[in-house]
Amino acid sequence: VPTVRHSSTGFVLAVCFAAFTNTVCHAQTNSRRTAAPDQTLCSLLTKAEAESILGEPVVQQAATASLCRYIQNGYVGGTDPKNKQVALAIAHSQSANIQAVQSRRAAIARDSALNGVSVSDMTGLADAALWLSTTRWGRLNAFKSGTIEAQVTIAGLDDASAQRYAVKLAERLLDGSAKTGYAYTAW
Repeated sequence: VPTVRHSSTGFVLAVCFAAFTNTVCHAQTNSRRTAAPDQTLCSLLTKAEAESILGEPVVQQAATASLCRYIQNGYVGGTDPKNKQVALAIAHSQSANIQAVQSRRAAIARDSALNGVSVSDMTGLADAALWLSTTRWGRLNAFKSGTIEAQVTIAGLDDASAQRYAVKLAERLLDGSAKTGYAYTAW
């Protein structure tokens, strides 16, 4: 069972997934999850499952090999009551990046949209993981083998529920929660 460990150390950007938007920017190639050209990341999260998680009817906003995003009907975003969403993103680097966690932390620290967001280390999931949260919004960044970063964003749920679903979905993205033994630079 993954646990959260709070930390306040600093960081440097390698991959950037936008926190509150549907954009994903990265210099990495797509993950091995893209076995067939017609498959998208949404093959790991169906519309029906997104509706079950969010408790609302949803529409699919993005469906690519590296991004899947569902938003509730009438989505407004921010702190509006119609802010429910669930998004999956994955990036795969051709070479291992021992500083990937530090890089993600640096990106978080520089992102003004994340001011006031709590950042915690999680143990028991992949080789390293960060949980970001604020009122009714959470994001999990999980790192594996030095080459994979999975991100799950859930908005509109309480923190405990968002974290529980995010861990479950990250495990799917990473083919399980087991550590590979890859050691990232201390963060």
